[in-house]
Amino acid sequence: MSAPDPLSAVKARIAALWTEAPVAWPNGGWFVPVAPYSPASPGAEYDPGANPQQPWLYVEILGAGSDCSVIGSPGKRAAVDDYLIMASVFTPLGSGDAESFRLCRAFGEIFRLARFGGVVSGAPSPPGASDQGDDDGLWWRRSVSIPLFSHYSV
Repeated sequence: MSAPDPLSAVKARIAALWTEAPVAWPNGGWFVPVAPYSPASPGAEYDPGANPQQPWLYVEILGAGSDCSVIGSPGKRAAVDDYLIMASVFTPLGSGDAESFRLCRAFGEIFRLARFGGVVSGAPSPPGASDQGDDDGLWWRRSVSIPLFSHYSV
């Protein structure tokens, strides 16, 4: 059996459940939930600078390790790959922390203790526990992290 694909699983869950703000992925690409956030033309990239009052998220999936153990008959192994979903919420600088805090919590809740796409997610960190807020630039950044596990056997 091959290991589940955590990136596809997370993207599908966001597409199915997230409606709060646009999401940017590493190295390009956006998920834009619904109007009024939709780009002007189909297939166009979302531009956070075009609406500087609109919060948005940057989501990464980071590898955190793996483990393997023998189960049952010789040669049968169970494995787990550990990941971390890191979501940074960007809100306009000077707008306070309430909206970024709310969005961190809302994003974490769509993954809280869930099974989806062959992976299992844990409880999200409290907003800011995984990374301090940052106001260097045009945006205020607050982050939330969610542990993610991919179990499989070979």
